[in-house]
Amino acid sequence: MITTIFESSDWLQYERLLVILTSLFIICSIFNYRNTKKFPWKILSLTAIAASTLITSRISALEFNSMLADLRNIEVINGLFHHGEYRFTDIASDSIDYREIRLNDRMIKLYHSGYMYSSRCYRKFFSSNNIAESSNLRMHIYWFEHNYIFNEKNHKLKTPCILKIEQRT
Repeated sequence: MITTIFESSDWLQYERLLVILTSLFIICSIFNYRNTKKFPWKILSLTAIAASTLITSRISALEFNSMLADLRNIEVINGLFHHGEYRFTDIASDSIDYREIRLNDRMIKLYHSGYMYSSRCYRKFFSSNNIAESSNLRMHIYWFEHNYIFNEKNHKLKTPCILKIEQRT
């Protein structure tokens, strides 16, 4: 049996909070207008900010969902999972700290979110792990290439964006 344990387009906790806050602000605005016949501009401003943040976040999620739907550029890796060590900048060959994970013999470097295309690529997977060692996983990965400058040299960094993780039980 295969179960999805991570998908980059899933709803985030703060998105759920934004939906609740936006709804609460709208209800407060309606009740305030009904009682005073004036628009509460502060509440309406907060409503607009919360709603625009929610819309921006959902558009980002749709982008990842469409990337996952187009399987031509997705690499699918199967294997037994091992959550590797954290490599600090003084040890790393490209002077960027990373967390390594392994699927069988394949080693994947998970860079700090500052070097990632988006933090949705693997939320919380960099700093914490809730996947059991030796789990049989299938990862759907999209690879991004970034340019960065270190010691006055231009380097190309190929970073993974884990779009989906499935576990076989």
